[in-house]
Amino acid sequence: MKYLLKKNLLLLIYILFVMYWYLFRNRYQVLFFQEEAQMFQFSGSYFQQYMNRPSGISGYLASFLIQFFRYPAAGGCIYAVVFYALYKAFQCVLRKFSLFEKSLFIPAVPSLLFLPASTHIQFDFASQLSFIIALAGFAVLTAAAKRKYYYLYVPALTVLLYLLAGGNVFITVVLFVFYSLTCGEKKWKPCLLSTVVSALVPFLLLHVAYPVPFREAFLGSTPFHKGKPEGLFLFYAASWLSVVLLPFIGILFRKICAGMGRWKYLLVADAGLSAIVIGVILWSYNPNMENVIKMIYHAEKEQWEKVLTTSAELPAGHYSCFYANLALQKTGEMGEKMFRYNQTDASGLFLVSEDMISCYMMSDLFYQMGVINESQQYAFESMMGFMDIKEANLLNVKRLVSCAALRKDVRLVSKYQGILDKTLFYGNCAQKYKSLMAEDAPLTESGDTVNVFGKSLLISILKNNPRHKMAFEYLMAYYLLDADYEGAKNCFDTYYSNFDYANIPTHYAEFLILYAYINRAGTDFFEKYPLPGIMREDFEAMNLLLMAKRNNNIINTLEKQFKGTYWFYIQFPLIASQKK
Repeated sequence: MKYLLKKNLLLLIYILFVMYWYLFRNRYQVLFFQEEAQMFQFSGSYFQQYMNRPSGISGYLASFLIQFFRYPAAGGCIYAVVFYALYKAFQCVLRKFSLFEKSLFIPAVPSLLFLPASTHIQFDFASQLSFIIALAGFAVLTAAAKRKYYYLYVPALTVLLYLLAGGNVFITVVLFVFYSLTCGEKKWKPCLLSTVVSALVPFLLLHVAYPVPFREAFLGSTPFHKGKPEGLFLFYAASWLSVVLLPFIGILFRKICAGMGRWKYLLVADAGLSAIVIGVILWSYNPNMENVIKMIYHAEKEQWEKVLTTSAELPAGHYSCFYANLALQKTGEMGEKMFRYNQTDASGLFLVSEDMISCYMMSDLFYQMGVINESQQYAFESMMGFMDIKEANLLNVKRLVSCAALRKDVRLVSKYQGILDKTLFYGNCAQKYKSLMAEDAPLTESGDTVNVFGKSLLISILKNNPRHKMAFEYLMAYYLLDADYEGAKNCFDTYYSNFDYANIPTHYAEFLILYAYINRAGTDFFEKYPLPGIMREDFEAMNLLLMAKRNNNIINTLEKQFKGTYWFYIQFPLIASQKK
């Protein structure tokens, strides 16, 4: 009784760790992103697209559960239940082999290994569900093999399991064959029959029911399908292989396992090993992608101060710079505080479209800039260009319907709203989009949407609308980051007077002082541009330090007094220090 109580207490600790892992460590990367990157719809066509592939029912069930991730507490509970189900399923497998029956840690190994795998943005929740079904299928097969007509039951169940679990059915068959040869009644016929059927089922259904590639028919829902990225493959494959390797190892060392000693020592060993594994899981945690998705979450809600706070927690990179600059502009601080944040170069203003996330982020920038055609184009590319199943997802459909509403395209709004009406939680969005349609929001024309990008796009916008403040500030930022002094001076002279700045923003003033120094401008320059005298004195002080012999004290003084200025960025560009 004491053993059961302590064992259940340790299991409770596991479950609480799972809740902590998803609610506090990976809330945005797992729960928010998985919910936003798909869209469960109550429609026959949505159901049918899953039925056209192996393990489609698992995929459909996963999509159904993921929609509840909208509420993080519900998402954490769902993952805790899935963890417990996988734990019990593998525990059942071990009991069939009469192995590790008093161990709590060994049955939890596959479940724990799924935790770090699930944080990868390409992780498929359906594969975890089909994994559980495959293990449960092993128990069903072993029970069917004891019946009179096992030669009918075993092949039929193998076919059913393939429909439910896809490529994971091979786990079921391997375990069943291994069990039949070592622990069961050693019936060779069902072993041979199930092995042959399991090999033939994907091949036959590939030509009958599933219009999928040959590799997917055999390896779908497994870590070996399409060569998973290293960050996902490592733990995912280890979990997949552990359910076969652990029984095999246990069989080899059955005598040792059978005489493991008193339960107290076993409980201590389980607790120690689980602490090591949980420690490895925590050590593998990489908060960078979590914070990138967190910035997307706050930007979607236009919580720009929180975007800046999150950006400061990231190392300098294109994603962190991108959202920091966008948030600075939206809070009116781009010209004042831009260089207080790490800046790489002009690539921190625009991203290359290389995946779903970067495309969506570019759509976000153009949406905030009012360049709706480009925003719509990138949102559509994000949705259709980087998904295995070409289905609508919430992140991009919400953007597409917002773009259509601003363009007052009633037909598209109705189309996308019709899709949202088939969801559980987003059918009531119509009022929001009706209010957008009622707004008299000016749209920005940018000319050719195919050939115009980056600096050229901003120049095109300002030619059409010289009072577009966001385009002006982004173009100034582009020139400053690129150290294009003549371009920045021309942009400032051409457009600055169109805006109601109380004073020349700090970074623009710093640039003008630097420009005057480089070009040896006279007093008439400072009469034209009223720049603070104290700022000119600071520049002279920094210039004297720069001309002094460089040593650690000088560099530390420069960093302490001038980091966050445009001058410091020019002298010590982060992109250069990263390359060294």
